[in-house]
Amino acid sequence: VIGYGTVRKADLAGSVSVMKTTSYEDQPAQSLTDVLQGRVAGITVQGDGLSATRVRIRGLGSINKDNSPLYVIDGIFADPSTLNMDDVASVQVLKDASATAIYGSMGANGVILITTKTGKPNQTKIMVDAQVGIGTVAKRYETLSAYDFATAYNKYIPDTFSMEQLAAFRDGTAGTDWQNAIYHTPVVQDYKVSLSSGNDRTQYYISANYINNEYLVKGRYDERYSARANITSQITDWLHITAEVDLARQTNNGGSTTIVADAIYYSPVTNIYDAYGNYAMDVYNLRNTRNPVQKLEASHNNQTLINTAQARAELRFDIVKGLTFTTTNYFKYADTKGYSMTPSSMNDQGIASMGNSDSNGFNLQTTNNLTYTGKWGEHSLTATAVYEATSYEVREMSISGNNLQNEDLVGWWNVKMASEINASNGYGRTAMMSGVARVSYNYGDRYIFTGTFRVDGSSMFSRNKWGYFPSGAFAWSVGNERFMQ
Repeated sequence: VIGYGTVRKADLAGSVSVMKTTSYEDQPAQSLTDVLQGRVAGITVQGDGLSATRVRIRGLGSINKDNSPLYVIDGIFADPSTLNMDDVASVQVLKDASATAIYGSMGANGVILITTKTGKPNQTKIMVDAQVGIGTVAKRYETLSAYDFATAYNKYIPDTFSMEQLAAFRDGTAGTDWQNAIYHTPVVQDYKVSLSSGNDRTQYYISANYINNEYLVKGRYDERYSARANITSQITDWLHITAEVDLARQTNNGGSTTIVADAIYYSPVTNIYDAYGNYAMDVYNLRNTRNPVQKLEASHNNQTLINTAQARAELRFDIVKGLTFTTTNYFKYADTKGYSMTPSSMNDQGIASMGNSDSNGFNLQTTNNLTYTGKWGEHSLTATAVYEATSYEVREMSISGNNLQNEDLVGWWNVKMASEINASNGYGRTAMMSGVARVSYNYGDRYIFTGTFRVDGSSMFSRNKWGYFPSGAFAWSVGNERFMQ
């Protein structure tokens, strides 16, 4: 599979890596990044378990802009975050300029093509998979114990810690191991079920997935429900249709991206609580941050809820021998709700605050592909012409309140309890229109030429709306030459 079509591996003139599902199907994999890591040359997967995992193809292309690759799922520009990995049939990675040029500027950081499963003719398959596991920190940062810290501190500022305090640090009755304070043993759950069947003309595939992931950091977890169904049918000798629906619901609870750094820097001689039962502050550290356990407890008041619905319909017309026209149309609705609450203990003025936000996004895409494939003797030719249009519309509303009268009772739900209320809303819409042409010529399975031209017009630019992206590639299969036989 390449952009807007398929070719034999021997006919490739660009750099494309193929990852088969057999390379990971017996291993626990909940996301695309889990299976890409270490399996595809030129791909780097980076993540710390607290922020979003980053995928890079052949390094960085920009210092301060997004370097993420373009994801294309069944011909649609889509986010793979809700993808059930058991639904994936194959993954191809386009890496060099020749392979990615057909996607224009969108493919500047590489392209990952994902093909999902469909039902097989005259085969009925039922799959049930349940996985439960636990996590652990592979390697903790080596930090000083409370006794070692106090001893070193006394060398530079004598008599800061008394002999009684040193004894307490030595036997563990005083001081804190901050990494122990924020980490725990998380439980990871992943349940999948699928059903596929069909006859010679019509096939269907249905799947569902439930994931509940606790993080290594206490109090943070993600939960996801997803379901997918598709049907493919050869209606007539000249018409083939595919229809698909995807639904997903994600909940992300808690989280602080700096909590591990805070735990490392906080001095081990500081207890979690002071003599009055309040969270203790570190007076031996220049890092101006609050107690890590306090920050962890406060982050439990943050939640993000994402509901998505996607639908795709594809019609392929076999016009004459070698000539096909395919129209693929896609719709996505995403509703993202954010809830936050900052307790008064986390505010220097002792004021509690809350916030609610809601964002509705609508994606539309239509891709219309006319492809001709022919072969005459040692000559073979594939010509592709594509018209594509995409649009994205978003509507946003948010409200926040400061100085809550009763933070424990209402949390983020009743903004009327706030003395100061702020609200805002917004609207945005972008659109892009594209035309693509590609010609691939092969002579005798020895000389391969591919020429591509793409033009994009974007509403995001007031002037110079159009961009042009030509490319060409030539490959010589020396092994097929007669003198190499």
